[in-house]
Amino acid sequence: MRLKQSELVVDENNEKENEAKSSFCELEEVTRFETFLIYEEEDKKEFSNFYASEADQAFLDSYSPPTAFDEMILQNKTVESKGTLFGVVALITGSTVGAGILALPSVCAETGVVPSVAGIVGTWTLLLLSALLLAEINVSVMRERDEVRFEHGRGHSPVVISLPDMAMTTLGSTGSYVMSATYLLASTTLLVAYIAKAGEIIETIDPALTLEASTIAFTVGLGAIMALGSVNVIDNINRVLTIVLMSLFFGILYEGAIVADFKNFNLINDASKLPEAVPVMFLSLIYHDLVPVICAYMNGDLKEIRKAIVIGSFVPLFMFIAYLVVALSINNTSVASGLGFEDPLDLLLKSDVGWIVGGFSFCAISTSFIGTCLGVTSTIEPKIKESFAEKGLTAKGAKKISYVATLILPLIIALSASDIFLPATKFAGSYGAPVLYGLLPSVMCFIWFTSEERNSFHNVGMEFGTKIPIKALVFLASFAIMADRFLQDTGLLSFA
Repeated sequence: MRLKQSELVVDENNEKENEAKSSFCELEEVTRFETFLIYEEEDKKEFSNFYASEADQAFLDSYSPPTAFDEMILQNKTVESKGTLFGVVALITGSTVGAGILALPSVCAETGVVPSVAGIVGTWTLLLLSALLLAEINVSVMRERDEVRFEHGRGHSPVVISLPDMAMTTLGSTGSYVMSATYLLASTTLLVAYIAKAGEIIETIDPALTLEASTIAFTVGLGAIMALGSVNVIDNINRVLTIVLMSLFFGILYEGAIVADFKNFNLINDASKLPEAVPVMFLSLIYHDLVPVICAYMNGDLKEIRKAIVIGSFVPLFMFIAYLVVALSINNTSVASGLGFEDPLDLLLKSDVGWIVGGFSFCAISTSFIGTCLGVTSTIEPKIKESFAEKGLTAKGAKKISYVATLILPLIIALSASDIFLPATKFAGSYGAPVLYGLLPSVMCFIWFTSEERNSFHNVGMEFGTKIPIKALVFLASFAIMADRFLQDTGLLSFA
C-alpha cells in the first residue's frame, strides 16, 4: 500500500529524531566501569568506596551490560571464593606456632603475666592491621592484573602475587630490592637461631651426641632431605611435624598446669622490662608471608579474607596466652622453691614429661626451619639458574646449590656461637621483621592508594589501606620497636 505524503513526513521526522537520540546516547554512553571513575572537578569526590544506587545501576546496565569483571569488583571479590575458613585458620596456626614460642617464657619471666599478656595482645593487634594492609594491596594489585586479562579475553589468574611482586608494583625495583635484602638478612639470622637451638635440643634428648655433632646432624640431615626430596615429600614431612607439634603443645599445657603454682601467681613483676620482650612477641606472631597465599586461596574475596585473617590469627594468640600463663606460673614454682629463675621449658625438660617438651621443641624448630629454608631458596634459586644458565645447570642442580648457599653460613655461625638462639631471635624481631611487616606495608599502602595513576575502581571495598591513621599507626609502632632496640643495643637506653 502506498503511504500518504503526511505519513512519509512523519516517518522522516521520526527517523531524524531516532538518529538524534542515538547520537546523544552514544555521547552519553559509557561503560559501567568508566562511570565509577568519573568525578566532578568542583567536588573532587573520592569514589574508592562508592557503590551505585539501584537507579544508577539500572541506568548503567541499560547502556552497558555489566561485564564479569565489573560484577566481581562490585561484589568485593575477584572470583567466587573457593578457599575455606578452616583451611586458612589451619594454615596460619601451623605457621605461627613455631620456634618463636620457645623464646617467649624466658623474655617474659621478668615482666610478669599481666604486662606480657597485654604486650602480646597489643603486638597481635599491630600485626593484624599490618596483615590487613597487605591483603588490601594484594587484592588491589590482583584486580589490576585481572582487568588486563579480562580485556584480552582471559580469566582470573590463580598465580600468587608474592610480597616482592607487591613491592615491585608499588615501590618499584628499589623497594623490591630493599624487601628482598631485608628478608634474606632476617631469614639468615633466624636460620642461625634455629640451627643453634636444634643442636641444644638434640643434645639434651641424646646426651651421647656432642653439641657440634647435634647441630651438624640436624642441619645436614633435614637440609639434605629438602634439597633432594620433592615438594610432596617436604610437604608431607611438614604436615606430620605440625600435627605432632600441635598435639604435644596441648600436652605441655596439661602437664605444665599440674606442676604450676597458681596460688602464688605474681601477676606483675617489672613492667618496664616489657619493651625487651616485644621483638620476640612480634616475631612469634608473624604469619604475613602467607597473606598473598591466603588472598589467592580465597580468590580475592576481601570480606572473607579479612574474616579469615582475624579468626586465623586469633587462634594462635589464644594458644600463646595460655602457654605463657602456664609457663610463667611454672617459673613461680621454681622461684618459690629457692631454685631461682629457670627457663620453664628447661624445667619441664628435666621432669618426667621431658620427652613431651623435647618433642615439641624439636617439631617447633623443624617446622620453622623448613618454612624459612623454603622461603630463602625460592628467592635465590631463580638467580642461581640465571647466573649458571650458560653452563647448562639443571633445575635439580640449582636447587641443591641454593640449599647449600642458604645453610652454610648459618651453620658456621651457629657452631661458633652455640648460645645464640635468643640474641638472634631478638635481632630478627627488632630489625628485620618490623621493616618487612610494619614499615614496608604502610609505605606501600600510602603510595599505592594515593597514586593518581591508580584506577580508583580497583579500591572498591578497601577499609584499611585508604585510612591514613591506620597506616601511620603501623608505621610509627614498627619504627618504635626498631628505635627502642637500637637505643638498647647502643647503650643509649638501659633497663637496668
